Amino acid sequence: MENPKLPPLMEYFSNIEDPRRETKNKKYPLIEVIVITFLAVMSGADGWESIERYGIMREQWLRKFLVLKEGIPKHDVYRRVLCALRSELLETCFMNWVRDIKRDILREIIAIDGKTLRGMLTKSRFKAGTEVKSIHLVSAWATANQLVFAQIQTEDKSNEITAIPLLLEQIAIKGCIITIDAMGCQYEIANKIVKKEADYVFSLKGNQENLHEAVEEYWSMLDFNKPASEAKYITFSSVSTYEEKHGRKETRDYAVSDDVEWLKEQFPLWKTINSIGVVETTSTAWRK
Repeated sequence: MENPKLPPLMEYFSNIEDPRRETKNKKYPLIEVIVITFLAVMSGADGWESIERYGIMREQWLRKFLVLKEGIPKHDVYRRVLCALRSELLETCFMNWVRDIKRDILREIIAIDGKTLRGMLTKSRFKAGTEVKSIHLVSAWATANQLVFAQIQTEDKSNEITAIPLLLEQIAIKGCIITIDAMGCQYEIANKIVKKEADYVFSLKGNQENLHEAVEEYWSMLDFNKPASEAKYITFSSVSTYEEKHGRKETRDYAVSDDVEWLKEQFPLWKTINSIGVVETTSTAWRK
């Protein structure tokens, strides 16, 4: 008996070749193992036993689109099967689904950021012994779609600079706004984004020492507590926001200026800069 029609998401995994040999290890169909694992992880499962518990608890619902002739697989089945499958293959299937369901949103904001996964360790062997490292991912998060468009695993945070251009090659960003923290504030990355007909907002900090000092000096004349007319040597637009939540009060003052020709002359490699901005945050919590 074949499986009933699979939900659209799971159809993307249906053509994955089963890595298991023709033995009793193939008692549970591959698609059933993948489907239950995927849904369990989406529901918060964080281990093989918890994936099995999810399957047992949701068995009646799962039978609406899975045959489950042999019932719910045991936890060691998920471990053996998932360890035998190439993670890149699973990720490709998932990302194909993401690309197909994403909505085309004008001026979508895509946040590129790195994250070290807690509890996920890999081993890199050296002559002196074994070094245990955490897994570090660089991902592209589409804020309006609420989806990860792509992600790349790197050895550590310092490799984000080389990972970001590869990530940009995997996604269509035309018309989007790409945001990246200070680690990715590089003119080569800026040029690549603009070449793909998108815009960028970079966080500028001390790793771009000279550029940072020049922009910081420009904004040194600005005082949000004084009338704009007093900052007569700079041109800018400003706005403020206020938020009060969980006993914490936060005011943020923003200013942006498109007076950047002097900056382009001083830093010719940064030819794509159109504006510079500054944010001043005042936070009060528990009267401090």
